Amino acid sequence: MTLFSLLHIRRLGLILLFLALLPAAVGCSPEARHQVLTVLFTGVPPLGWKEELQRLQAEEAIVVRQDFPSRFDSGGWNHGPYAAGECGSCHEMVPPRNPGERPTRIVVGQFVETREQMCVACHAEKTAERARNDGLWLHGPADNCLRCHHPHLSAQPAMLRRTADELCLSCHDDGLIHSQDLHAGVSDCLSCHNPHLGADALMLSWDYEELF
Repeated sequence: MTLFSLLHIRRLGLILLFLALLPAAVGCSPEARHQVLTVLFTGVPPLGWKEELQRLQAEEAIVVRQDFPSRFDSGGWNHGPYAAGECGSCHEMVPPRNPGERPTRIVVGQFVETREQMCVACHAEKTAERARNDGLWLHGPADNCLRCHHPHLSAQPAMLRRTADELCLSCHDDGLIHSQDLHAGVSDCLSCHNPHLGADALMLSWDYEELF
């Protein structure tokens, strides 16, 4: 028997097997159809692959939404780069799957610079170097911007994490300050004091007018 005859017989056997199993593949349960297809073909996806793909796509969508929290549509304040969707100006970004696409996901916890360096890259007028050069006092927490400011969005002006007075009194004890007659009835710290820079340790706005 020649090689051609053997190949012909093998091919005929596969065709007969296919015809025998075809009714089962068409009319039975998904599990039975999958078993038949794996007998006849190679590279058959695993059972339930569509459901698994949908689950992974849903999880990926959740991750993307978590990377970009909802912005204020009205009311509240957005940080400029965040509002513009320029997350890569501060965050390391996950490379896109396809060349030429815009990255849409951040690398959690990875930044292009230290947080303080990123802030002063735009807000250079609030730096310790500026204070030294101009003979000014720098408010202690001003070296840690995120202690008072939120990097993305806030319901408070100037992207504050809480109201200005609440932030001031978190360090400057309420009883210590308001026990002085000078502060009696005063509820707005920034009506007299600068938050970042001042002419001396009192940070009084009439001694030095801080620009925002």
